[in-house]
Amino acid sequence: MSESNSILDRIAEHRALIAEAPGTWPAKRRLAAAIRELMDCICATDADEAELLASA
Repeated sequence: MSESNSILDRIAEHRALIAEAPGTWPAKRRLAAAIRELMDCICATDADEAELLASA
């Protein structure tokens, strides 16, 4: 169990370092998180393209 805790601690430390990284990576990570959140809000449909075009 201590080995898995050690790995989890290293992952947490690495994530903290990435969050503080200079440059464009933090902005890209925030953008990716926002896109994932937006995708969660969009509902899926089984409608075909013609139906979607007709309802637009």
